Amino acid sequence: MSGPPFQVALWIELTAAALGGLQGALFAAGERRGRIDVLGVVVIGLAVALGGSVLRDIVLDQRPVVIWKNWYLLVAAAAAVLGLLLRRCSRGPTR
Repeated sequence: MSGPPFQVALWIELTAAALGGLQGALFAAGERRGRIDVLGVVVIGLAVALGGSVLRDIVLDQRPVVIWKNWYLLVAAAAAVLGLLLRRCSRGPTR
């Protein structure tokens, strides 16, 4: 008995990408040893957000969904920039 494959709603996957981008950006912005610029924070946020999705699709022998749907990149990048701004706001005034 074969039925349709299990599908996850798009909003759930985009929420997961946003949370991954936020987590990656908060980690990168909190790095004390080296100053990471906005582009570096966004790249690290994208890597954290989309790395799991790409790995999952490769293991399942499917085309990575990140490549053919641009929403993942946009949502993860926006969440990474939001994470950078949140980290800078939570730090307080600089000395």
